[in-house]
Amino acid sequence: MAVLGYWDIRGLAHAIRLLLEYTETPYEDKLYSCGEAPDYDKSQWINEKEKLGLDFPNLPYFIDGSTKLTQSNAILRYIARKHNMCGETEEETLRVDMLENQIMDFRMSLVMVCYNPDFEKLKPGYLEQLPGKLKLFSNFLGDRKWFAGEKLTFVDFLMFDVLEQNRIFEPKCLEPFKNLKDFMERFGVSRGTPRSPLDGVWHCGGVPHPPCVSPGSGEGGCLHEVQPLPEDAHQQQDGQVGQQEVVGAQPGMRRVGRGRS
Repeated sequence: MAVLGYWDIRGLAHAIRLLLEYTETPYEDKLYSCGEAPDYDKSQWINEKEKLGLDFPNLPYFIDGSTKLTQSNAILRYIARKHNMCGETEEETLRVDMLENQIMDFRMSLVMVCYNPDFEKLKPGYLEQLPGKLKLFSNFLGDRKWFAGEKLTFVDFLMFDVLEQNRIFEPKCLEPFKNLKDFMERFGVSRGTPRSPLDGVWHCGGVPHPPCVSPGSGEGGCLHEVQPLPEDAHQQQDGQVGQQEVVGAQPGMRRVGRGRS
């Protein structure tokens, strides 16, 4: 059975977990915990990182027999290739390649705000430019069912993850973009897909678990004391969640599935 190793948070592993669940790939979700403040003990991971035979020891990692990978997008592509989910035509492949990198830039722009000591000062500026960035994704999707075309690819999993992060940050951010809202609904409730990618992944109180975004090396983990999201977070219409709710692993989080065996 394959092993996915990561911190016991959402972070960079969320899209990977979604894809593993969707493809019914049997896997062990190897979770590492970071200690409490002020020391943030990472010994669970540090004690293992040089013993796994990884070329570039880091989290997340994916071990599938003799195949040992790090880097989250490399892991996604490896899984996706097995299931013909990297695009079939030249146009689809080009769209996948470009969007994969555009999503990473988009994700990091939120990461840099959430982990900045001047979060409250930077937040208004981020929200001001957010509609412009979302409009680019909306235009790119157009009237397509999925971002590459008519068939689901791994970048749809990345896109769902980062759009959900921003919707947690600002619940109304997708309101002007009907096609993005429709995409989120299609992905979340499995319209046109064999099964919902959300089955068997992190949930908190029945709501998809909010992100703990990890900057830089991927080894940062969550260094914030956090407050749980409201139970009706997925229905919020007014207001915006704060820094800790966006970047932190939440109390009460439960694991509802680990792939299919």
